[in-house]
Amino acid sequence: MRKMKKVMALGCLVLLVTANVCGCGMQAQAMEQSEEEKNLEELQNAVEEFAGSSDIVRHSSTAGKEETVYAILDADGNPVETIVSEWLKNQEGSEDLSDVTELKDIFVVKGDSEYTTDGGNKITWQTGGSDVYYQGTTAKELPVKVSIQYELDGNKVEASDLEGASGHLKMTFSYENNTAKEVTVAGEKCIIYQPFVMLSGLILDNEKATNVRVENGNAVNNGDSTMVFGIAMPGLKESLGISDLKNDDGEKIDIDIPENVVIEADITDFSLLMTLTVASNSALEELGLEDIDSIDDLKADMDELTNGMNDIIDGTTRLDDGMGELSGGTGELSDGVNKLSDGTVELAEGAHKLSEGAAQVNDGAVALKNGLASLKQGTPALAAGIGSLLSGADELSAGLQTIISNNDTLNNGAALVSDGLNALNASLNNAEAQTQLQTLLQGSTDFATGLSSAADGLSQITAGYNYNEGDIANLITGLSAYAEALNASGDPNNMAMAGYIQIMIGTYQGLYDNVVSAAGGVSTLNGQYAGINNGINAAAGNMGTVSNAVGQLAVGAGQLKEGVAGYTAGVSQAASGVNTLDEGLNSLNSQVPSLVGGIDQLVSGANTLASGTQELSSGASTLAGGADELNNGTGELKNGVSSLLNGVAELLDGTGELKDGVIKFNEEGIKKLADLVNEDLEKYYDRLCALKDYAREYSSFAGCEEGTECSVKFIYKTDSIGD
Repeated sequence: MRKMKKVMALGCLVLLVTANVCGCGMQAQAMEQSEEEKNLEELQNAVEEFAGSSDIVRHSSTAGKEETVYAILDADGNPVETIVSEWLKNQEGSEDLSDVTELKDIFVVKGDSEYTTDGGNKITWQTGGSDVYYQGTTAKELPVKVSIQYELDGNKVEASDLEGASGHLKMTFSYENNTAKEVTVAGEKCIIYQPFVMLSGLILDNEKATNVRVENGNAVNNGDSTMVFGIAMPGLKESLGISDLKNDDGEKIDIDIPENVVIEADITDFSLLMTLTVASNSALEELGLEDIDSIDDLKADMDELTNGMNDIIDGTTRLDDGMGELSGGTGELSDGVNKLSDGTVELAEGAHKLSEGAAQVNDGAVALKNGLASLKQGTPALAAGIGSLLSGADELSAGLQTIISNNDTLNNGAALVSDGLNALNASLNNAEAQTQLQTLLQGSTDFATGLSSAADGLSQITAGYNYNEGDIANLITGLSAYAEALNASGDPNNMAMAGYIQIMIGTYQGLYDNVVSAAGGVSTLNGQYAGINNGINAAAGNMGTVSNAVGQLAVGAGQLKEGVAGYTAGVSQAASGVNTLDEGLNSLNSQVPSLVGGIDQLVSGANTLASGTQELSSGASTLAGGADELNNGTGELKNGVSSLLNGVAELLDGTGELKDGVIKFNEEGIKKLADLVNEDLEKYYDRLCALKDYAREYSSFAGCEEGTECSVKFIYKTDSIGD
């Protein structure tokens, strides 16, 4: 399993090469970018000079030579230029290193190393204690030729014909292994090739290529682009001698060892940045086959390879199953995102309604604040008015008490007047009238005196009535207006106070009615007093009509007596009402500070409410804006999930194809190879050994000094198609 993981890791190499394509392109085109190269060299020289002035170690901890060959091809795979980068490792930090190279146009790409040559391939580097990095060119034939054939809708075309083309594209990467060598294996001559593994890759824009399929490879779709890579091992089948293999029945056994890579896609307005192919002959080393020293080792390795393939099949099966679950999960995710999108639409609508309602609440809070401020301004005048009213009520109460104290005298005087007039009337009708005339005159004088006293009392009552009637009416009007203001505020405390004031208004209304009644009595008394005065004057002026006048006076005196009784009763009721009014005013006056304090609290609360509703309105507006952004974001998320669904569906198809391909590779390749190893092991063991030895011989393309451990890899880069 460990060795199979190494093989799978080799498949990742093309991704690393693709990720570093810019760097490779700069090295490959170094000869053409002279001005940029000069600037780069100046920068590198400055770095090297700085590093040389310190004790920093600038050489590797191992010895050897690593070689990277960049083959620059046109879009059809025809060679354009071959550039080789060399890394000469200076393990000991020596000042001089010897080297062998076939390169031309050599220049240092890093550091300030210089070299001398003996006129041939041998050169000596003055290193300054550092590793040596240099580059050169060669016209030497590449070990493997890479070519690309294009077909558009089934017709062969050149790469130049594909720029902006649309249709069904088929690209075939072909590999011609030029490293054939004749060897003798088990007494028979045979041809073997360097065991190069060719890994070709490219990136397709998903807007320009769809339905991508790969033969002997795989395609990975990341949503925006599709990374395609394939693997081939040209010449390996012939090297192992299994090209014309037959079973015991004489039937040809086909062992599937890929020798080309085929990529197909539906294209629109096609363009291609480049293709990259990585070639390495270290496959046997990666598999650990260079350590095979016996047939038993080979069998063990083939068993491990078979077990590893079984593990890979299990893994791809689980991957395919997992992708199925992922596909189901993304479907649920899509449903959830759709619900989320609907919810954010409702949220945005609700947020806008909340914003509008908050603005209205804020307007109401501001109006309440202003109204309470006006109410607060009127509380000093209210307090002063209640104080004045309380003072007037006290004066009214005192005046009524004075009147009440004279009620008995008034009643008695009225009774005396009535009795006297009745007696006078009787006397006038008596034979002794003349005798009693003097008595009448005297009674008339007494009556006039009592009448004068009654008139004075009535004047006082009338003055007190006029004063209190006006104040009570004004008080009732003021209290009614204030109660309406308290009810309009909407505050429970104010509304309770308004109810209390309404009760007081009822009490004051009763007092008002009593005062009105007393006023009516006073008016009646005045009229009656006028009649009595007229009667007395008439009696005094014309005694001849005394009898008639006295009769009339007697009747008026009786009415006066009854009126005085009604009046005194009304005065008592008025006094009781005034006392009640006085108590109510005292209670109301005691509540004024609490009322003022409550209004202050209401004003403060209204200010806080107005400020809070302003913040609420601002926050609701911000919420509405955020809800709009959230709605837009969920819309983008919804589109992204839709793309994810499509990508997962394509990936699911890819994992299914990978699973089928791995099973096919195992059935047609690994299993058959394992059967061959186990059934005819002796025959192929010698070929594997010869192939292993040949691979060890090829460690450098441009030259390697004897005794130096060298390694080489090849990178083929084709030109772009279109933009």
